[in-house]
Amino acid sequence: MQEKKALPPMDEPVPFLSATTLADKIRKQQAYIKRIKQVNQILNAVFEDRFIDAIEDARKVDKYIANTILTEKELERCKPLLGIPETVKQSCSVEGSLKRVDVKAASDCAALHRLREAGAIPILISNTPEMCVSWECNNLITGTTCNAYDINCSSGGSSGGESRLPAMFNGVFGHKSTPGVIPIGHWPRTPDESFRVYFTPGPLTRFAEDLKLMMTALSGNISTEIKLHEKIIYMKVDLVPAVQQEIRAAVVDAQKDNLYIELLKCIFGASKYHRDILLFYLLMKANALIPRKKRGKYENAYNHLRQLFLSKLNTSGVFLYPTFPTSAFRHGELLPKVTGMMYSILFNVLGFPATQIPTGFDKNGLPIGLQVVAAPNQDRLCIAVAMELEKRFGGWIPPA
Repeated sequence: MQEKKALPPMDEPVPFLSATTLADKIRKQQAYIKRIKQVNQILNAVFEDRFIDAIEDARKVDKYIANTILTEKELERCKPLLGIPETVKQSCSVEGSLKRVDVKAASDCAALHRLREAGAIPILISNTPEMCVSWECNNLITGTTCNAYDINCSSGGSSGGESRLPAMFNGVFGHKSTPGVIPIGHWPRTPDESFRVYFTPGPLTRFAEDLKLMMTALSGNISTEIKLHEKIIYMKVDLVPAVQQEIRAAVVDAQKDNLYIELLKCIFGASKYHRDILLFYLLMKANALIPRKKRGKYENAYNHLRQLFLSKLNTSGVFLYPTFPTSAFRHGELLPKVTGMMYSILFNVLGFPATQIPTGFDKNGLPIGLQVVAAPNQDRLCIAVAMELEKRFGGWIPPA
């Protein structure tokens, strides 16, 4: 176990600003870059940086601002993310950056293209677990990413369709959008059409207001269909302090001819795959033990549960539920904690939008949180509740 390290103190206030506030400052020709190099030697979060390209992109922004005839308000409307630095998970293609080993992306994925159109500048590609199927952020190339609040703990993983777990473990906001709202074009790819529902990209932000800003850019024309900017009218009522519900889920069938050979090789450190992806496929393989005649039963249970949620939530309701049953687990403790993933996976399977909201810290100083769930295409409700609860719980608090 490593000694718990504190991150270097912040010597500039800019990284603490929300994207919304920062965009306003950048439109008035203020900008920044620095913090990453300070902390990455401790956290190991960077897969590949593009600092040189990002600086050049920033110069283009400065030139654009200097020569534009648009007013500040017009810039805010057509380029809401102008000059805003952002990070991109390695599962999403970034033109000119590594997509897979020895393979560089020829173009940006569709989601990143939309962010660039809004003015955002990708400054790095962050670490991602192999094939996006581990809830620890590690692989055999970059290694393990550490939690900023305790380097002995997980930073969360997945990132093929899971923004909430890494968001909770790191004390920030994460939104899993309604399937189809944000274009796909990220790994992993699969012929199984159901995975288009499960693997849904979404933004992670330090401030709740930035979720709406990011989702507006990411969703494109669909942002009007999901009414992101529609005013939410609500009344305050006493909330039940805790909600408990048993959740069970069946795993999806998968085939991997050499799975068991790779597991054996993994024991001796000879497998080309990371241990976590092998364990994931082992769990998927276990679905083969479910008799075919019983699968209809589980499909009926799924349809019943989905209709129940749809009828209860409708177009104005939300459901609050823990994002994960504990705070971030220690590195290597994934297997005993794996059932806790059902708290978030349930809504991937159902295809509902959900937002992780930081709600404070446990006795060990690790972030905890809850997720707010709404019916499909009601993403605005999740984000509105997140903005309200941010006021109540204090939102993102930087690591000491």
